[in-house]
Amino acid sequence: MPLTTDIQIHAVNVLVIGSGAAGLRAAIAAAAGCEVLIVGKRPRTDAHTVLAAGGINAVLDTSDPADSWQQHFADTYKEGYGLGDPAMIEIMVRKAPDAIRELADWAPP
Repeated sequence: MPLTTDIQIHAVNVLVIGSGAAGLRAAIAAAAGCEVLIVGKRPRTDAHTVLAAGGINAVLDTSDPADSWQQHFADTYKEGYGLGDPAMIEIMVRKAPDAIRELADWAPP
């Protein structure tokens, strides 16, 4: 396979390698006052976060009105075979909706 000669140079303050949820969140954190470039090896719609079997879960009040952070907690704890730290799981499920909304607001179209 021949090497490409089409080289682009971009000067930025922060380079984030990985365009999944963790990379996007890192870029959001770095974006305050910095120019950020996100580089991923796969197209955005083919990132591991998009392809994850369970995806990203949060109670967003969009599908099941009976859903709650408590149910999300119970599901998460059970799926982790009871090995997760309950205090950490509670923090995660309570903060998940805001984290999902934040990623959705920053994600490229």
